[in-house]
Amino acid sequence: MRSVSDAGAPRIGSVLSGGGARGAYEAGAISILSPALDARNQRPTLFVGTSVGAINAGYMGASAHLDAEEQAAGLLDRWRQATKGSVIRPILLQQLPLTALRYAGELLSVPGVRLPNNVSATHNLDDCMEADLIVFVTPSMALREIAIRVRDAGVRKSDTVLLSCTKGIEHGSGLRMSEILSEIFPSNPIAVLSGPNLAVEVVCGLPTATVIGSANENDAIELQRFLGSEHFRIYTSNDVVSIELGGALKNVFAIAAGVSDGLGLGDNSKAALITRALAELLRLGKRMGGNERTFYGLSGVGDLIATCFSKHSRNRRVGERLGRAETLAQIQADMKMVAEGIPTTKSAFECARRLEAETPIIDQIHAILYQQKPLLLAMQELLGRDPKAERL
Repeated sequence: MRSVSDAGAPRIGSVLSGGGARGAYEAGAISILSPALDARNQRPTLFVGTSVGAINAGYMGASAHLDAEEQAAGLLDRWRQATKGSVIRPILLQQLPLTALRYAGELLSVPGVRLPNNVSATHNLDDCMEADLIVFVTPSMALREIAIRVRDAGVRKSDTVLLSCTKGIEHGSGLRMSEILSEIFPSNPIAVLSGPNLAVEVVCGLPTATVIGSANENDAIELQRFLGSEHFRIYTSNDVVSIELGGALKNVFAIAAGVSDGLGLGDNSKAALITRALAELLRLGKRMGGNERTFYGLSGVGDLIATCFSKHSRNRRVGERLGRAETLAQIQADMKMVAEGIPTTKSAFECARRLEAETPIIDQIHAILYQQKPLLLAMQELLGRDPKAERL
C-alpha cells in the first residue's frame, strides 16, 4: 500500500452502493474518512450516486459501498470547512435521486445539514478503480454482489487495500466479510475496522475510538495514520477474526437489549442480559476462531455496550419496538436503514448449531424474528433455564 502521508499519493475515492437495501450506514464511509480529510488542508470531493460514486481528495485512493440517500447524512459542515476555497473539477450528474436530497441540497437523514457546493454525483464505478484503498460499507447481505461488481469493473492495482467496515456474517457459508473479500480479491491485502462507532456521533466530531485489524502490520499502521484524528482514535490489531465477530454478533444482542427496554423489564434485567450476552459472544466467538482477549476490547465489549444502550442504535431500536408489540414486518416497512442484527441472527444461529455452541439468547431472538415466537414466552424460557455456576 502506498504511503498515505505522501503528498503526491493518488486520489481518494469511494464507491457508494444502494442495491436493494436502503442505507444501513447513514454516515458510513464519510464518518470514517471525514476526520482524516478535516485534519488536512486538501481538496476532497464527494461523488454520491444511487449505485456507485466516488470521493476524490487528490492524495489517496479509497472506495466504499453505501446507499446514497443515507450516506449523504454523514456530510456535515466540517466538509464545507475542509474544502473552503477549493476548485473542483465538475463530474457528470447521472440520475441523482430526488429523494436523496432536499431542496437546495439539504439532507433528508439529518435535517438542517447541507451538502457542500463542491459535491457532485456519478454512477460510474470506474471513477474509483485507480484507488489505493477501497472501503466497503455495505449491508452485509449486499457485500458479495457489490464486491463482484467492483472486481469486474477492474481494480487496477494488486496492492489496493480493501477495508471492510461491514458488520455481519454471510448466510449459509458462515463467512465473515473479510473472507468474502479475500475470496473475490485473492491478491489484494484486506483490513477491517470495527468498534463503538455510532456514525452520527463520529460525523459530529465527538470523541470516538475504533480498531483496525490486518494481517499486515504496515497496512494497519498506514490506515491508522491516515484515518485517525484527535477526535477519532484508532488502535491496530492483527486479530481480524475476533474484530469482525465482535462487531457482527453484538447486533443480535442489541436486539435482545431493545426487547428488554420495550417490555419495561428494568435496568437490573438489562444489565444481567448484556452480561450473559458477553458470555455467549465469547463462547460462540471462540468456537468460530476468535480470541477471548480481543473480545474484551473495542470491537467486542466496547461495541456491545454502545449498541445495547444507545438511542442511536438501530438494532436496539428494533428490539424495543418488538417489545412494544410491533411486528417485524411493521418495523421493517418504515425503516429507512438496515438493522444488521436481523440477518446476523439467522447466520449466528446457523453457526451455533453447526459448531454445537450453547447460545440461549441468540436462539430466542432467532425464534422471535423467524418463528414468530411470543416475546414473553421467550423471556420466560431464558429466565427459566436451570440454575448453574456463573462462567464467562
